Amino acid sequence: RSYQTNTIHKHKQHDTDTKAPQHPHLCISRGRIKQTQFTNTNSTTQTPKPLSTHTFAFRAVVSNKHKAQTQTKHAALLAPTTMLLLRPFLVALFCCSCILLSPVEAQGLANVTIIPPPAALNITGLLPFNVTLEDKTLVSLPGLKYVVQKAVDEINSLRVILPNTTLNVTFYNTNATTTTSLAAVFAAQLDRSVGIIGPIYQDECLNSAMGSTVLTIPNIGPTTLVTSLTNRALYGYFTRMAPLPQLQSTVILDILDYFYRKSGQRQWREVTILSLTEETAILVASNMFFSAPDYNIDIKTFQQFLSVLNNPNFERNIDTPLQKIVDTKSRIVVALLDTFNMQEVLKISSKDPYNLVGKQRIWICWSSCSGKGVYLDYSNINKPKVNKELLQLSSGLIGVSLPLGKGPKYLQLRDDYREETGLELENQAAVTFDAVYTLAYGIAATIKNGSLVVNGINVNPLLRFADFQGLTGRVFFNKTSGERFPYFDIVNFKTNTLDCPRCAGYAPNDFSRRVGSWIVNQSLEIGRSEIRNDPGIFPITFYDGTSNIPDLDVRDPFDYWDCRDNEKKTDRTGKQIDRETPDGDNPRYIDDKYICDQYIDCNNMMDEGYDCTPSYVIGFIIIGIIAGLFILADIFVYIPFIILFSLMGFRRISYSLETFQLEIAIFSIFGYGSIYSFFGQDHPVSCAFRPWLLGFGICGVIAAHVARLLRIWRATRSPIKIKIGPSIEHLFYSILFFLPAVFLLFLWTLISTPTADVETVDGDKHYICVTGGFTGPPGGIVFFFILVGYEMILLLFGLFITFLIRKVPVRYSEKRVHTLSLFNLLFLCCVIITVVFILKAANQPFAAWIVLMLAILYGFTSTIMLHFVPKVVGIVYFDKLKRDVANKEISDMSSSMTATATQQH
Repeated sequence: RSYQTNTIHKHKQHDTDTKAPQHPHLCISRGRIKQTQFTNTNSTTQTPKPLSTHTFAFRAVVSNKHKAQTQTKHAALLAPTTMLLLRPFLVALFCCSCILLSPVEAQGLANVTIIPPPAALNITGLLPFNVTLEDKTLVSLPGLKYVVQKAVDEINSLRVILPNTTLNVTFYNTNATTTTSLAAVFAAQLDRSVGIIGPIYQDECLNSAMGSTVLTIPNIGPTTLVTSLTNRALYGYFTRMAPLPQLQSTVILDILDYFYRKSGQRQWREVTILSLTEETAILVASNMFFSAPDYNIDIKTFQQFLSVLNNPNFERNIDTPLQKIVDTKSRIVVALLDTFNMQEVLKISSKDPYNLVGKQRIWICWSSCSGKGVYLDYSNINKPKVNKELLQLSSGLIGVSLPLGKGPKYLQLRDDYREETGLELENQAAVTFDAVYTLAYGIAATIKNGSLVVNGINVNPLLRFADFQGLTGRVFFNKTSGERFPYFDIVNFKTNTLDCPRCAGYAPNDFSRRVGSWIVNQSLEIGRSEIRNDPGIFPITFYDGTSNIPDLDVRDPFDYWDCRDNEKKTDRTGKQIDRETPDGDNPRYIDDKYICDQYIDCNNMMDEGYDCTPSYVIGFIIIGIIAGLFILADIFVYIPFIILFSLMGFRRISYSLETFQLEIAIFSIFGYGSIYSFFGQDHPVSCAFRPWLLGFGICGVIAAHVARLLRIWRATRSPIKIKIGPSIEHLFYSILFFLPAVFLLFLWTLISTPTADVETVDGDKHYICVTGGFTGPPGGIVFFFILVGYEMILLLFGLFITFLIRKVPVRYSEKRVHTLSLFNLLFLCCVIITVVFILKAANQPFAAWIVLMLAILYGFTSTIMLHFVPKVVGIVYFDKLKRDVANKEISDMSSSMTATATQQH
């Protein structure tokens, strides 16, 4: 045990009329008496116990320096072993001396004077009675001054916390300006104030906190959210009654998670944030971004804008953020705004083209925009009225509020204020009332702890040990950081509260109700529960006035096309029909934008049916009939004619070489058949067959022409003599020129396989032919132009041979017909390919399809006609179906028909 015997002195003065007070232990130093309690612990500094409403526990403070001095003196007098042996003797000697103390000496102890606690102390209230901005009074907060005075009067009258001390309060109107608040702090110093209550607004709190720290005056801010005030090194004398603002992000996420778990609607996990550009709002938003993944919440967008105050271009500045929110299609808007900006945002966002307010939207506000000021009109500051438009717009709003007043004591205070002034208490009133009590408990702790002087230096460190039940609930602080333990109320704006029997006693303009609470380590509670059966909790209501969680999965009606029923329909619920992407897997319901868009998206092609202009179905019918007739004519007219008249020995057939004519006929069938691979919706099979069918047809016809011309040149001009039949030699040349094309087609199919897949064209997805295989795009285009390049080489080579055989008689070479046919095919390759690519690039697929189909029909038909019609006319008209005709007539007829064909071309 530590005995402070060296500090006890006997006074020579005796006052027989004065008796010493009865204390268990007295520590007398310099004529003052401290209340002392000894402890068995080794530490000489005992932390005060938390203060409750009616009980206090205090410990005396013994300095480390004094302890060291005492231990040094003991060590100098006695060795440790000697001290251990003499301790019982010393104790007995001390007791005897106390018993044998003479009456005169006892009377000397009673002569010591106890310094009483101060009779009166001054505190200061820095409150905004009238807030003016740009010479226009916007808001008045007279209720704050009222509750501060009420709290002081109650403390003075009850005499429980400060039984021997009276508090005097001096008020200064900060007018919500930084300069005024700072000047008021200096005025409080001149008033010898031991504590400051206020200010309310953030900017003025920064100045007052800095000034109070410099002047060592405790400053208690009831509602400030400025995060920088947590810096105890800069603002060591500032204490806030509001919990840390960044914790509101956790409360908001808990609210979203609560309604998601209760409704199962994924829209509660898809939110947007609308914020001002001030520090605290950005901090709360940042914490939401950081913690959102833990809740599986997706923050679609975070939009900021400049405040409406001093901003003439507000509507233009707010347009982009609101439009971004609309574009996300999120139903939840988290507003980190203040009252005035919230009012303007609600007015603008409720109109076209935004429509962000209504049954399909949920607005969640943090504490700065969750008060009833959102729907009040402050044009008359003395009696603010309810703005019906704002009240309707804010109906159903869910807010995170700083601790609100609750309980019978708060209700009585509110009723007294209403009766005396005819006004309603502000939301900040209850926490301001508790701020006065916090300061009072700090002063009481300082007095009880035996401080020589009750001033800010002594009061400030003891504020964080306050622990009492206030108007806003339990008020207690973190002993390390000095921050109040987190507690938030969940509020809800209701338009139907006047008809609510449970709402009796609420003001006519008070449509804000507590619907839940959030307590650290206890999480969120919406509505009453067995654990928190708070009679001040009301059922939550939403924009429609009911407590039913709205169906946020409400979508706009849309039109769609039913591929099975072949008609356009409307889904008025917006979610009954699941529209499919045209992927070739027989989709039934597709978006109405696919109707008549020149892409076939239904397997039955009815989305491009008869009602469309142009119509693929009509085009398929017409082109299909024409191609079919040409194929039939090729099979049943052209080929039988060549074979029959060749067997009958007609020289017009033998001169043109029947093998060549049959090649033209057969490869033309491939070309005509390729047309049908372009019918209907694209499919991997049809896409793969197109280059083979069309490539076979075109390359076969060109190879047959070049082989025919090469055989004529070899027979008439080449010195090389080949003793084989002309037909076999022609077939050899044809196969020789045709095989490279087949090889290119094989490589194309193997490496860059043509297939069908969903591709985005002009912003819409369609199932069309694409390049697959090993390369993917643009491998198909590369192989296409390689094949076209080879065909061009054959065409040019054929034209070169026609020049070499220009002097060969017509009846043997038919050089003019071959030259015209090759030029015709060269024209098609150059012009048609270019036109088709241009039309596809211009997103005109039907026009590109028509041009390609007509080119195929024209190319093969014109080739057949150039070689077939002259022979039919010659045999029937000129030869009169006779097999032996003069060579001159044949030559003249051929020349005449060729010239006629040239003129027609």
